[in-house]
Amino acid sequence: MTATPIRPNDTRTAFLESLTAEQRDRAIAMLNEWMHDKSGYDEAAWPELKEALNRERDAVGARRLFID
Repeated sequence: MTATPIRPNDTRTAFLESLTAEQRDRAIAMLNEWMHDKSGYDEAAWPELKEALNRERDAVGARRLFID
């Protein structure tokens, strides 16, 4: 997976800059843990989550987030 670069004045940049060093370190540690997880839970849960999100958006007349 390739990361999307964060550009100056990007809303993500502002969010990251609002975090303390400890919060950034904890977030990085959590992401690293997720990236190394081999349980298969995310692969099993993701299709169900996508369907639930689309179903909720359909119910309120919003556009779908995922088109398969």
